[in-house]
Amino acid sequence: MIQRGNGSIVNLSSVSGLVGTPRRAAYAASKGAIDAATRSLAIELGPSGIRVNSVAPGVVDTALWAKNKTIDGVVETIENQTPLRRWATPQDIADVIVFLASDAARFVTGETISADGGMARTFDLYGGSV
Repeated sequence: MIQRGNGSIVNLSSVSGLVGTPRRAAYAASKGAIDAATRSLAIELGPSGIRVNSVAPGVVDTALWAKNKTIDGVVETIENQTPLRRWATPQDIADVIVFLASDAARFVTGETISADGGMARTFDLYGGSV
């Protein structure tokens, strides 16, 4: 990429790196570190024409969640915490990655894009009985 004078690096992070996740501090910290590295590399590689961004998915309907989805209330809780009221699909996340890798994002660098249906920016910490 440096020799060509352009390119795009897209890192995969998580909504956990943006808002934290109870009982998963190490995971949240590792994803936050990816976002910080993304910003640092954007500064470092930008002069060589290389863009660096990350995508932070929320809850994605994959095999990883299959077991949890069988627990009463899990599906409803996730949907109620997501303004778009649905789980992400792998295609939802892939589309954001393709955008960031494409020339359509040619002036975007150092960003973490939340592909989470609005979860990270709208989560109501005081919801329920307080």
